[in-house]
Amino acid sequence: MKKLTKSLYLILVLVLFFKASFAFASLDISEIMYDAEGTDTNNEWIEVYNNGSDPLDLSTFAVADYDTSWHFHSIIPDTSSTLNGGNYAIITTSTKLPDFISNFKSKWPNVNPLFFRASFSLTNENGELSLSSDKKTTISEVSYSSTDGASGDGNSLQKINGSWKASSPTPGLVNSSNSSSNNETVTSGGSTIVGIDSVKLIKKENQKPVLRVEILTNNMANVGIDLPIDSSVTLGSDVYKVGKLVWNFGDGTTLVQNSFDKFSHRYKYVGEYVVKLSYMSSDNIPVPEATDRIIVTVVDPGVVISSIGNESDFYVELENNSKYEMSLSNWVLKNGEQSFVIPDGTVLLPNKKLIFGSDVTQFVLNGSYATSLYKPIGQLAYTYGSRVSKTVNVYRPKSNTIQASDSKDSGVINLTQSSLSANSVTSSNITSSPLIILGTILLIVIGIYASYFFMHKKEEQIDSLLDGNDIKIIE
Repeated sequence: MKKLTKSLYLILVLVLFFKASFAFASLDISEIMYDAEGTDTNNEWIEVYNNGSDPLDLSTFAVADYDTSWHFHSIIPDTSSTLNGGNYAIITTSTKLPDFISNFKSKWPNVNPLFFRASFSLTNENGELSLSSDKKTTISEVSYSSTDGASGDGNSLQKINGSWKASSPTPGLVNSSNSSSNNETVTSGGSTIVGIDSVKLIKKENQKPVLRVEILTNNMANVGIDLPIDSSVTLGSDVYKVGKLVWNFGDGTTLVQNSFDKFSHRYKYVGEYVVKLSYMSSDNIPVPEATDRIIVTVVDPGVVISSIGNESDFYVELENNSKYEMSLSNWVLKNGEQSFVIPDGTVLLPNKKLIFGSDVTQFVLNGSYATSLYKPIGQLAYTYGSRVSKTVNVYRPKSNTIQASDSKDSGVINLTQSSLSANSVTSSNITSSPLIILGTILLIVIGIYASYFFMHKKEEQIDSLLDGNDIKIIE
């Protein structure tokens, strides 16, 4: 009986596993608009298709783009996040989803797919995209190149019969080629005539290597924390280390590099920034020979100390109140003179908590000490019981020039000057109280005098209007 129960349990687990796998595998990238006609900004998108019968919650999936590694981006819905079987959804890179939807519907008024946005990058030269259910398992993957077509000519790349072809866009609809391509191979009189698409494939195999420049960084950054940035310039398999790189970080700052060294950039305000990189092989070349761009989402770290322990276990609990996962690499917890550096690679998931026990931090409860959290640059982020982060995250830039990996950036705050004690606050309130009382009394006196003056003036006016001739005695 026990063997039978175990067998049934194993069968049930396998059924659930294959059902889940099948559901994940039913989501597919079906169309790509990587180089929109005119400007690319807020006009790029991909189409995904649920080719299964079960509904899928797209907010649990991720879009990934690739440079030297995969970078995963959350999918954010406009309204509903559920994509039913047999239906399409449009995922855009636009930072302004309402404007994108309005523009989209003006071009294709007869379709109404679900709309989503994600901060992935669609380069105009070569790109790789994938869909993932757990940021590990690839469900659908595609590589494209400008040589495939749809390069700024109004067309999109579409998956038709398992192959990617350039054709008129069909967002929210079944893909169908509107070109008169011929993929057949015809034999006539012993000679083989190769179709048009086959000629294109042969030409693609013999094409020259493409010069490619890539931005190597994370698509997510925290306000006031250095974002490491690197670049790569290649021609086929050859790596270039000479030339000029021109950076535009999207926040009004730029940088020109003649050496391809890794550096850091610090964003001072929350927002989404388009980072552009142009490569010229020498200083006297005015037009970029290769370009790349990505969107960097800058968020305010919503990490707080939500709880601390007691004498038996003086743990420190951190909570992420934002909708983004936060890297806590090299953040510092302080308890009086004690410090604990959070290990590199530590991540706090969205709306989740993380506990560091006293056996890890070696912290000891002491009522006279405050427990605080510091960013890697030494800036106070949060003190338990006081939301310090709401005041220290205000930055006012003094110039529009970037400092690469400069620890003397104007955004760094002197913690000694910025910290306030309970005694200093109380003393300030007491000192200002007599001034408030004196001002109130002065206002009351002025009010009484003004009322008296107004009434006295009114009586004088009435007396001046009365004359003896105006009075008649009636007997």
